[in-house]
Amino acid sequence: MSIRRKIASGSFWTVGSAGMNQGVQFITFAVIARILTPEDVGVMALAVMIIGIGRLVLDLGLGMAIIRDKNTDETQLNTVFWISLFVAAVLYFAITFSAGPISGFLNNSTIGNIIHLSNLVLFFESCRLVPNSILRKNLEFKNLAIISTVNSVTYSAISLTLAFSNYGLYSLLYAYIFSSLLSAVMSYRLSGWYPKFKISLKKSRSLLKFGINLSFSSIISYINENIERLLLAKYIGVFELGVYHFVKRIISLPQQLLSQNIGVATYPILAKIKDDDAELSRTYLFLLRSMSLIAFPTLSFLAFTSEAWIPVIFGGKWESANVPIKILFLSGIFGAVVSPLGNVYLAKGKSVYSLIINLSVFVLVIALYPFAAKASLNILCAAVVFVSFAGFLLNIYFSSKEIKAGFTDNLKSVLPSVIYSSVLIYSVIIINRYTLNSGKILALTLDTIFFLLTFSAISFFLYKKNMIKLYDIFSSKFLNKKPIEQQQ
Repeated sequence: MSIRRKIASGSFWTVGSAGMNQGVQFITFAVIARILTPEDVGVMALAVMIIGIGRLVLDLGLGMAIIRDKNTDETQLNTVFWISLFVAAVLYFAITFSAGPISGFLNNSTIGNIIHLSNLVLFFESCRLVPNSILRKNLEFKNLAIISTVNSVTYSAISLTLAFSNYGLYSLLYAYIFSSLLSAVMSYRLSGWYPKFKISLKKSRSLLKFGINLSFSSIISYINENIERLLLAKYIGVFELGVYHFVKRIISLPQQLLSQNIGVATYPILAKIKDDDAELSRTYLFLLRSMSLIAFPTLSFLAFTSEAWIPVIFGGKWESANVPIKILFLSGIFGAVVSPLGNVYLAKGKSVYSLIINLSVFVLVIALYPFAAKASLNILCAAVVFVSFAGFLLNIYFSSKEIKAGFTDNLKSVLPSVIYSSVLIYSVIIINRYTLNSGKILALTLDTIFFLLTFSAISFFLYKKNMIKLYDIFSSKFLNKKPIEQQQ
């Protein structure tokens, strides 16, 4: 099986499950958004952001290190497990004692109570680090998809049940905790790995060296991507934070589909061909074309049809998100395209590139975000887009440098998607100009039909070979058909 075919196969499971999961989550979010207020959403976003920093710290980059190292033994795996669990305990108490000062800084007492409870997730995340990494290393994407799907359905069922039982903000919190616990249990069950008390820091030194560099970079990246939430809550208000989180949640759907799921499929495969520069280069350009084809038009469509779908799906109280989404969609595009590409230089062992990129972006964040947050929500959104674009260019530069892809190669890969997205934006603006006054549902229907028809046509004519590869994967796995080339 070729490398690109392996990526397509792995991506089929991860993206397939992610597509279903995000469909479930989108419906859940639509229902929850009609029950909760923007203030509730803003408070929960703050709590998850703070716990997210802890989750990154306890990982220490060791999950990626396990996947990359071809000769990881049982002692090393157990060492990683116990280190992660120890770090989780330290973080639990540190964040718990910090909850009071954080509440005071933000002038919001509710956030402290939420942090105290959500802190439990750190233990569950540390426990599943090793078994989850083993599944990824062994390319067991089907099992990863099962875990992800069960997690998503469980979260949705619990949060909806509690929300309709008037638990309010805590419906999201309890669902978050329980679904994390369930994921940990399933990771052990499906990987077949269970911890033993075997520790050797000396044998695990190579894993720790690679992982700590990557972990430090990941923490800085996470701060870069989330610090604006703290600034919004402090200088503008929790309501605006709720609106901002709402927009970020919408535009993150394609980003999660590409970055977190295709990235899961590609990294262990790229790690296996890290010494074949020619194959790595071809795979890099394949990824760039594919990511751009999905991210550019999808997010453009979501942003410029928001006047139709936001009030219909989420209710009128979220209409203040119409302007921010037309700015932030660009940030979503850059984020969706970049993350899988960064796996190229990580597979080559150049985690220092990630650190350089994130430190550079951090400088921009510190310089721009505080002033932008004090001005207005829309100006902060514009600053986020500028910083995202800078990170996008740096990632493209370092990935291309490692596999010697030129500027022209990169431009040829993304240009068709950029042109199509520009035409799409202009078209839906014209359609909405003449249909919105006749009804939002009519406008949304016509917009969607136009998008699906043109996207299908563009995908087929520009990326026919890629589509045939994906069809072969599907037909051989589920329809027992021979690949197209074997039928000819």
